[in-house]
Amino acid sequence: SGSGGDYVKFSSDGTCSTMGDPNPSPLALGTAADMTLFGPGGSSTYITVTFQAGGVFTLCYMQSQGSYIALGISRTRGPADTTYVVSPTVYFAGILLNVTIAGYFLNTSYLGDQMKWITSGSCSSGTLATGQGVVNLDLGPTNSTNSTIALSTVSFAVGGSYVLCYLPYQGGWLTLDALAVPGPTFSTSFSTVPSPPLATVMVTFTLPGFGLSPEDVVQ
Repeated sequence: SGSGGDYVKFSSDGTCSTMGDPNPSPLALGTAADMTLFGPGGSSTYITVTFQAGGVFTLCYMQSQGSYIALGISRTRGPADTTYVVSPTVYFAGILLNVTIAGYFLNTSYLGDQMKWITSGSCSSGTLATGQGVVNLDLGPTNSTNSTIALSTVSFAVGGSYVLCYLPYQGGWLTLDALAVPGPTFSTSFSTVPSPPLATVMVTFTLPGFGLSPEDVVQ
């Protein structure tokens, strides 16, 4: 490496395991083990990382041929990982969902952290979900700059697979897990055979959808 074999890593549990340990310290999401440093060496050196989740991370440093030691703590704002909790646990298009994200130092004040749902593309420029034309700028449960949870609500107009995007205040968009929402994929669209329908003739209606069940009811 640029510092004569020195290495760094970011531990998520406060430990600094030795290189090659069969039970290594868990790493901060988005970082790698045993990262080499960039110059110039001597009296200073540096490393660049992009954390993909919030947390309290320990900076571990190992000099050439030595062992890792803990140098300090990085308190990083953001969701704890890519998961979240949705209630009710049985859901479909058209009902109101409560979404809870656990994290570190979340900013739930107005114009603090932000959330949105997309159907395609990246979180920075992807297509917003139908009926979700704006980014959620005011998260719950209270106005806080140091919350461990962020709450939001959403109701999807149609069924589909939606990706939750989270923007820590002054940070970049993070991609969280996708949510599969059963329901028709077009709120006012269906096809018939015959077309148009005829009186006294059996008509078959076909509704395009996502995750539909034989137990669904049409009336």
